[in-house]
Formats: sequence, structure tokens, C-alpha cells
Amino acid sequence: MNEIIKSLSRDQTNDFPLLVRYSLVDNDVCNGNQDTIDHMTTSDEMKANVLKTLANSDTKLPKGSHDRIHPFGRVGYPVTYREIYEYLSCLEISPCNDWLSSNSTLRDLTTQRAVELSEAVKEATMTYRAQNFDTDYMDFPFQVIFDEWKSQGGESWQLIETVDGFHINQYGHATVSDVF
Repeated sequence: MNEIIKSLSRDQTNDFPLLVRYSLVDNDVCNGNQDTIDHMTTSDEMKANVLKTLANSDTKLPKGSHDRIHPFGRVGYPVTYREIYEYLSCLEISPCNDWLSSNSTLRDLTTQRAVELSEAVKEATMTYRAQNFDTDYMDFPFQVIFDEWKSQGGESWQLIETVDGFHINQYGHATVSDVF
């Protein structure tokens, strides 16, 4: 179970309800190990972790709370993302050897696992019945977000943070907000 949720301190009787967003960001598939596939979280582990977190939340969140689980420098020589990812991998410090890789098979396997983990989160969320809060699951609508940005004249890559190349930037967050 995530240690952060254990730090939550609420008075279930006297505190106001909370709106909690439980957002997973890729650390279950991105792990920095050379044999990255073997170190990815399994679907069963993901579901068990989500159920533990939801159960712990149920002991802390006041009645009426709602848990919503929802689903990347430019200085000097023009280095490509591929070169940066290969360099980080060579140094054995890549935060995500699987997605941040030139190996398309590895990226595809990682994406497949990420989809499986999202399904495990969805299943855990939809089957867990808390006494003190409601749960819901929202798929992250990647294609809808990209289509919305393109309809405004943009290109998909413009939604990605240029510094690290794998998180969404301010425009991406704004477009996500518009879509939701």
C-alpha cells in the first residue's frame, strides 16, 4: 500500500468530506531495471495494492467523500529524445527503461502491461464497496485529448513536456481539463 495514504489523518465524524484523486503515473511499469519486464507490477499485485489503499481510505475518509481514480533542454547541441534515453540507459539511471527506449517491442510490452494494470485498477475500483466514500473509475482518453488538440491546430507532440519528454505539459493539462 502506498505510504502516503497512511499519513492521511482525518476525523471521520467531525471533518468535512474530501474529494480525493488517486492517480497512477507509470511507476508500476517504469522501474529503472535493465530486466524491466520482470520488475513491472503484475495485474494481481496492482489490484491488491489498490484494494489495500481503498480499504485504508475507508477507515480515514469522512462519510460523503468521493475517491476518483483516473488515469514529457534545449541548450547547445540539438540532442534527440532517443539519444537522451539511450544515454540514460547506458549510465543505468533511466527512470523508465521500457517506455524510454528505442526498442519498439519493449515499448509495446510495457504499454500492454500498463493497459492490464489499468484494467486491474478499474476492476478493484468497481468491485470495492466502501462505507465512507464512493468510488468511480475514469479511463484516460488519450486519443480524445490528442484529437481535441489537433482540432485546435496543434500537433500531438506539443502536449508533451520538452524537458523530460514523457509527461504532459501545461497545454496538455489544459486540454485534459477541457476534455474532462
